[in-house]
Amino acid sequence: MRITGPIQHRVSRIRPTLRAVAVLLAFASITACKTSTEGAAAAAQLAHTSQQLSVYYADLENQVADTVTLKQIQSEVMFESTFDSAIEKQLDQTRSELAKRQALAAAMGNVAVAYAALAGSHAAEDIGAAVSGLARQCEAIHKLPGGPAIPDVVGQATQILLDQIREKKVRKSSKALGEVVKAIAELFEAEKPLYESINADRIKLASEIARHLVKKEDVVDLNPAIAPALRPFDLKADLPVKQPPEKYRKLAAVEITARSNQQISDYAANSDALADSLTAVSERIAKVAKAY
Repeated sequence: MRITGPIQHRVSRIRPTLRAVAVLLAFASITACKTSTEGAAAAAQLAHTSQQLSVYYADLENQVADTVTLKQIQSEVMFESTFDSAIEKQLDQTRSELAKRQALAAAMGNVAVAYAALAGSHAAEDIGAAVSGLARQCEAIHKLPGGPAIPDVVGQATQILLDQIREKKVRKSSKALGEVVKAIAELFEAEKPLYESINADRIKLASEIARHLVKKEDVVDLNPAIAPALRPFDLKADLPVKQPPEKYRKLAAVEITARSNQQISDYAANSDALADSLTAVSERIAKVAKAY
């Protein structure tokens, strides 16, 4: 009796199944590789955006410090009075809160680095520590003077992320991280008008003082105002620092106003671009979660 027939029949039936399994394994490998690559790309984008946000807040903090100095100059030089201590206290509080937001942005950058490892199927301990640090920074921030309330979603989203990280659930962690970044984007968007107001107030105050120094004090060298007309020919102006002709003082005042308006406009555009970047990276991380 020949038994090779049934065996061959069974083998012939198994082969298509094995081929199907091989195809599925290959597809799973390709999908995992693609997901890992997408996760790494999202992490890199988050790190870049976090760095931009950190620089933005550090600059804004410095602007508030400059505003304190400018108000002191305004009080003592223009008004010959003492700088209001209540205003100084409020500005110091604003500066302190901006420093906390800068620390929050830096903590988000640490999460981005650890998330890159998690997306690559590495251990989740580092990201757990990074998220804990981010959670602490979220708890530390408070409402800016004159600004909107902190959205509850910021702290809530961070806690959800921390819970998912502890369970080492990559897909759910990615979804939660996307929600955290989205919450921070919402915070930025809500406070953005105040950020732009801080910048605009500083520039307007500086321009007011600058015009006063040009027109009233005669203590400003006006040569730079006409330098662009002479620079191509290697020529330099020789205007008297004391009591320069009136038309040159007017020229400097016009330049001050023009530059003030341009700087305010540029800052608003930069703020809008950063808000868009935060939204874009939150959406990209959310897509990684769907890919798992």
